[in-house]
Amino acid sequence: MQLRDSTGVYMVKIKDVLKRNEIAPIEYIKPTIRQIILNKRKLELIKKIEKDITRDAVENKQFEVYD
Repeated sequence: MQLRDSTGVYMVKIKDVLKRNEIAPIEYIKPTIRQIILNKRKLELIKKIEKDITRDAVENKQFEVYD
């Protein structure tokens, strides 16, 4: 397929099309999987840091209770 505009010509060749509910190739979903894993690790790290800060504040009696 060719598309033309004022700046040039774009050529596209479609090699294969997946039907709905078919498994995508790993090359296509790899960045998404990587991002999911990184976000999960990031959330776990944030929770751990919050627990450590809270525990440290309780141990050193450096906290306030608001009613």
